[in-house]
Amino acid sequence: MTNFNLYRVFYYVVKHKNLTKASEVLYISQPAVSSSIKELENQVGKTLLERKNKGVEPTTFGLLLYEKIKPEIENLEKLENLGERFDVLNFGVLRIGCSSSNLNQIVGSYLRTFASAFPNIKIIMKRASEKELKAMLEENQLDVIFVNRSPFGQNFACIKEYEIKYNIIGNADMKNKYPDDNIRICDFPESDLILPSKNNNSRKFIDEFFEQQNKHISSKYELDNYIMLFDFVKKGLGIAFVNTEFYKKNIEDEEVFILFPKLSLPTRKMHCLISKSSQNPTLEHFVNIINKSFI
Repeated sequence: MTNFNLYRVFYYVVKHKNLTKASEVLYISQPAVSSSIKELENQVGKTLLERKNKGVEPTTFGLLLYEKIKPEIENLEKLENLGERFDVLNFGVLRIGCSSSNLNQIVGSYLRTFASAFPNIKIIMKRASEKELKAMLEENQLDVIFVNRSPFGQNFACIKEYEIKYNIIGNADMKNKYPDDNIRICDFPESDLILPSKNNNSRKFIDEFFEQQNKHISSKYELDNYIMLFDFVKKGLGIAFVNTEFYKKNIEDEEVFILFPKLSLPTRKMHCLISKSSQNPTLEHFVNIINKSFI
C-alpha cells in the first residue's frame, strides 16, 4: 500500500515545479523529497517527473496522477487546517520577547489586535537581553522577538524593521533655558542631562553617537525607569533623550518640548525576528497582524 505522504510530496513538487520549494513548504530536506519521489515512481511503475533547466515538470502520466490526487490532497489539508485553526483559537500560546522598552507601544498595539481576534490564546511576554532572546528563539522557547542589532543568523527571518527616532525633551523652563534650535556637540549641556544606566540599550546607542563625535558624556541622573525619567523631565529636573513616539501626546499638549530640534541624531534600527523552523500555528496569525499593520 502506498504511503499517503509520498503522494503529498509529489503534489507539492508538481505544484511548485521545484524540489527545493517543495522541501521548504513541507519542512523536510531536499534529499528526502527526491527519495520520496523515487519511491513513489517505484511503487506506481512509471516515471513521474522530468528535470528542466529551471526545475521539474510532470510527465504525461505524472500530470494525470497529479490531477487525480489534487482534490483529495487539498480536501485533506483543509481538514487539517480546520483542526489546526480550532486548536489555535482554543488552546494556543504565543510567546514574545522584547529587548527594549522602545517598542512597547508598537508591540502593545499588535498584542491588543491579536488578543481581540484570538481571545482564548495565552500570551507570554518576556523581557531579556538580545543575546538571551536570540538563544531562546533558537531553542524554540519563544515564537517571535523584537531586538536591536544584526546579524540575525541563518535560522532567523526578519519580519519587519523599525526605525526609532530620538529627540531631546525638556519642560517649559528648560525650553526657555535652551531656546536655540541647534547646539554644538562640544557645548552639550551635560549638567542637565538625564540618561539610562550604562547597561541599557538606549544608553549604549546614545554613548555610541557621542563617541562618534569624539565626545564623552556624563549625566546629572541615571534612571532606568522611564516613568520616573519622564517625571523628572516634566518637573524641570533635567533633559533627556527619548523615543518621541512614546511622548507624542505629552509634546502635543505642551507638557514637554523638543529641544535642539536641528541636532542631528541617527535613527536606531530594531527588528522583529522569527525562527524559520517554527511550528507554532499561532505565530502565522500574529505575523499576519504585523504585516497588515501600518506601524
